[in-house]
This record gives sequence, C-alpha cells and structure tokens, in this order.
Amino acid sequence: MPENHGQLMYIGLLQQVPYLALRIGIVELLKTFVYPRLPYPAEILAACGPAHAELQFWAQSVDRAIALLEKPS
Repeated sequence: MPENHGQLMYIGLLQQVPYLALRIGIVELLKTFVYPRLPYPAEILAACGPAHAELQFWAQSVDRAIALLEKPS
C-alpha cells in the first residue's frame, strides 16, 4: 500500500474515471488479477477503458439528441 503522498497520487489518478466505469473496470480486473498486491493505477485505468469509452459514447449521443430536440424547425 502506498504511503501518505503515494495514496493521494494513486487516488488522484483514478478520480478522472467516472464512478460507474471505475466500478465495472475493477470488477473485471478482479476476475483475472492473481498477484497478492494492490493493482497499479495503469492496470486499473486499462481495465476501466472500455466502460469509460462506452459511457462517453452514450453521453455524446444524448448531447446530440438534446441538441436536435432544441434545434428550431
């Protein structure tokens, strides 16, 4: 486990990921993670990547749909 400053950096790196993507990524990582150590932030971010990309896609789709609805006819 990282010490004081290391914990802040560790958490800071993971704060850029939305909660839902982080949760999905962690579950996927835990299914295959075999080492008796805390996963590196890069490993967690890689596991969260697909869920994060899917969330971004849906957010953009919703934004486009709202823009079309607000567009004057």
